[in-house]
Amino acid sequence: MKVSIVLILISLLVSTGFTASKNKGETGLSFLKIGVDARAVGMGEAYTAVTEDASAVYWNPAGLAAAKHSNVLFNHNEWILDIRGEFAALSLVRKNSAWGFHLRSFSIGDIQVRADVPTTDPLETASAHYLAAGISYARRII
Repeated sequence: MKVSIVLILISLLVSTGFTASKNKGETGLSFLKIGVDARAVGMGEAYTAVTEDASAVYWNPAGLAAAKHSNVLFNHNEWILDIRGEFAALSLVRKNSAWGFHLRSFSIGDIQVRADVPTTDPLETASAHYLAAGISYARRII
């Protein structure tokens, strides 16, 4: 019991550190807000109640238990200005439970860094690469 309380407190402290930035442009976890799966994004991201495939690890992990078969999802998203996102998920459905595993990668190409004064030449270029992974578990109660 004491160990679980300590783990909860540690996770709250760590997550608060990531979200405590005053400027939204300074956070590195904003890429997690970008939806995966074309069907879900096409539905205006109102997908949490209908997900029954491997994308449930992102939208609603409880949907893993509603799936009839195990499946795999691969998603590649290429945006403007060399912004790329990849998402891979695997759902393993058992008799009364299901496991989900996912890996998400997001990269932004060369970003020109400039000073406050307008110039024709950038000072340097920078890039950003993000990676997230997760494990989900769902179990049928009835």
